Amino acid sequence: MNLKNLEIKFTEDGHTYEVGGQLLTGVTTILAVRQKDFLKWSTVKLMWENLTGKFKEIIAGTEEEFETRILNAKKAHTIKSKEALTSGKIAHNWIEEYIKDKIAGKGVEDKQLPEDQKAASSVHAFLDWEDQYEIKWLLSEKPLASVLNMFAGTVDAVAEIDGVLTVVDFKTSSQISDDYFLQTAAYWLLLDENLLEGEKRPEARLILRIPKDGSGFEAKLVETPLDFDCATFIRCREIHRWNLLVKKLSGE
Repeated sequence: MNLKNLEIKFTEDGHTYEVGGQLLTGVTTILAVRQKDFLKWSTVKLMWENLTGKFKEIIAGTEEEFETRILNAKKAHTIKSKEALTSGKIAHNWIEEYIKDKIAGKGVEDKQLPEDQKAASSVHAFLDWEDQYEIKWLLSEKPLASVLNMFAGTVDAVAEIDGVLTVVDFKTSSQISDDYFLQTAAYWLLLDENLLEGEKRPEARLILRIPKDGSGFEAKLVETPLDFDCATFIRCREIHRWNLLVKKLSGE
């Protein structure tokens, strides 16, 4: 897969992209403009789970202990997020290295699984999925930038899956969010702008959700129209730019 030779400076710490000395907005940052009500209810649910069934302990304690317990329950969602992030990152890194080794023609049969059990479960789910298809991996973890629309992102993978050129996005989340439809459209836009003339453009977008608990995997082809998704993502990009302008004018 032949791409333009655009020099991109990517910094893992802070997850920033820079081209020609100019910072570009990341795909996930742009999509943060969309309201996500389910996160609010998830936070409340975790707080409730942290407190329920502990009435006798609570009333037997002091007011100070009660306030501490409330504060800890309030932070329950951040603890869970950090735990999930750790295992998800380990699994994602393993899969990334595995695909890169395959692209390079290296042997992967004896590749050691992660020691983290949740990450290992995710990897097993990925390998089970891979066995079901004829797959030729072409690209892995490639930072790309759009000079035209001033944004950047890292494409998880591109592959021929049963002969169909596909953008693949790996997720270790508990569900497939509709944000992912727009995210894969953004990656398609990045590929379209950076692929050399005459190179084939991806025909499909696939979200591969690999749960950290090893409960199986979910492979979902994006069904929303590509042109509509691309246009919607660009609108989100404009909303993000507008938000930044308002903050600047208000002195924030």
